[in-house]
Amino acid sequence: MDFELDFQESSVAFNSPVFGFFGSYTLTAGVVVPYVSCTLDLERVVKEIKTYDQLPPNLQTTWSLSELYQREIDYDRIEKELVNGYLKDPHKIKFFNAITVVLFPRDKEGRIAASYDDTVVAEPKIPVDGEPFDKNFESADTVRKMFGGVQYAKRGVFARLRWDERSVVAVAVDGQHRVCALRKWYEHLNNTLTDEQKKTRIPIIFLVLHRAAGFQSGGSFESIRQIAREVFTDLNKNAKKVDDAREIILDDKSLEALCARRLVTEATSQDDPKLLPLSLVRWQEPNPRFDQGYYLNSLVHLRQIVQIALSLAQVSDPMDKEQCDKYIVSLDVAVGSPTPSNGDQKLTHDGVALEAYYSQNYVSDEVAVRPLLHLPASYLEAAVKGFETYHKDYLLSFLVGFKPYKELLSYARSNGLIEGFFSQWNSQPTDHKRQLRGRLEQEEEHWERNRINVHVESIMGIKGKGPQSEHWGFKNIFQKACVRLLRTVAFTHAKSSETVGTASDVVNFLDNLYDRDLLRVRRDLAGPYKLWTFIALHASGEGRIKVSVKTENALYNVLLLAYYMNRKAHVDALKGVAPEGYDVGRMMTYFRSERSNDEVPIKLWPACRDAHNHLISLFEQHANVIQPDLDGLEGPARAKKKETIARDRLVAVMRALAVTFEPTQTNGD
Repeated sequence: MDFELDFQESSVAFNSPVFGFFGSYTLTAGVVVPYVSCTLDLERVVKEIKTYDQLPPNLQTTWSLSELYQREIDYDRIEKELVNGYLKDPHKIKFFNAITVVLFPRDKEGRIAASYDDTVVAEPKIPVDGEPFDKNFESADTVRKMFGGVQYAKRGVFARLRWDERSVVAVAVDGQHRVCALRKWYEHLNNTLTDEQKKTRIPIIFLVLHRAAGFQSGGSFESIRQIAREVFTDLNKNAKKVDDAREIILDDKSLEALCARRLVTEATSQDDPKLLPLSLVRWQEPNPRFDQGYYLNSLVHLRQIVQIALSLAQVSDPMDKEQCDKYIVSLDVAVGSPTPSNGDQKLTHDGVALEAYYSQNYVSDEVAVRPLLHLPASYLEAAVKGFETYHKDYLLSFLVGFKPYKELLSYARSNGLIEGFFSQWNSQPTDHKRQLRGRLEQEEEHWERNRINVHVESIMGIKGKGPQSEHWGFKNIFQKACVRLLRTVAFTHAKSSETVGTASDVVNFLDNLYDRDLLRVRRDLAGPYKLWTFIALHASGEGRIKVSVKTENALYNVLLLAYYMNRKAHVDALKGVAPEGYDVGRMMTYFRSERSNDEVPIKLWPACRDAHNHLISLFEQHANVIQPDLDGLEGPARAKKKETIARDRLVAVMRALAVTFEPTQTNGD
């Protein structure tokens, strides 16, 4: 049953009073959360308690990432599991635990408002005719309050609620799937209950979030939507787990989630040249992929990117002091600031390092006595600032500045996809799309093809349609490898920027690879195998991508060594010591050497030898595929031949990736 009202009418429509018990949570100083615990008959629940999908769809609404607290209603699960598999099963004992409901104020357009308008309606009389129990709230010692369309009364431990359904809507913030299931089951019964079924009463907890009812937020929240989101998050952490995408949106205690949200705009239909537009980010589902459809990136993948940038030690047991100590040290390295005393990198708040705070508040006699479940709020805020100081800029220089991403963004901006109808449509929940589709089809024939699908097709053209034109830039595994390279250059070895360069140099290098068409997944290389075969593609068949941590490592080492090779040619040219041409084979020998003339490569080019040796080992593993006549060799001769094959393959790949100089064609050794 859709819930749409004519908000232009001036009349009010108060529902029947709801009676229950008053209670409040006062566990935090300065915070009081009043509630009314009651039961409602089944018909009142399905008619008066709404789920988010029942609110009127609105294409003009922009969605703040922090307000996307409601999971989309899973109607398939409701029908199969809750209605057919539970409510309709005659052998099941039916019981639902309490549903948590927030009374939201509505503006004149029917949208949820940030706060109540206390001038909306006048107070109706008490008692209501035909409600004998209501006479109890007529007496003089009854506390009576009216705010924005809600009538609230309290007498002792008893409470009474009533609201104007034109200016207030009761929305389930926990238990929406249960409410939907009851509504669907009721519809299956043709909206008619037997006398026995009418006896059913559903437990409801109404949160009364207004100062007139005693609510105090401690100054932490600015709107009822934020409060509802906080309640929803905390309740669902201990119930059915929210999916990964929603957890990133909801979790205000996770450092990685907060940092991922710093990479995108705050709302849909909002653009910022320095951030990823939320309108083009896959936030609606827990899928990290962004190689299909119109997506520039995925929220789940962005959290993975942040995890790479921070590279924090993992804590599997929050009561293990050794694990927590390592975690704190990794935080100091990733997001700490130099201390005035000795310049050591520490995560601090008000001059107190996190390690000292942890020791004082979580440890006794070198043993953890409290679990470090998450960072204390003040240190969490400092850690986010550290992320913005040390990591955000180099990540965004790539995530919005790499040429294929710039091309996608340019197309989106020139066609109004970020702030126009395209964004507004794609931000709608599934059920709202269903409601709007029929309306739009009446207004414009082929609207979806002309206003949505044509743009998705064009964006897929940028990404590369078909196996032969797929692009590495839109593959998760390649983007992770690029971020590892950026972190190595722009963070880990930032002090050596004169040699290793900056984030801009890395992005320019990647742009050069892109310009030379070297980042197509199945880019040809001389011989029977593709450029990226053995590194990230299977040698057999169509060259399927090998998705694994090993593949990510191989891509990272290829990119690192290729970047260093190009960067060395650039640095030598700036010094005026560059030869007329570089032999790629000799450059590979240089990167694996202890010393080359007056240079120590491993100091100038951190991890260059490890990258070289990793790739030689990788190609040696495939030597018998690259050159099948190995089968006739044994012992040292076979090992030497494998090394030669691997070296030749590495040189061939690196010669293709030489984009800042023209390699000579001499024998490498």
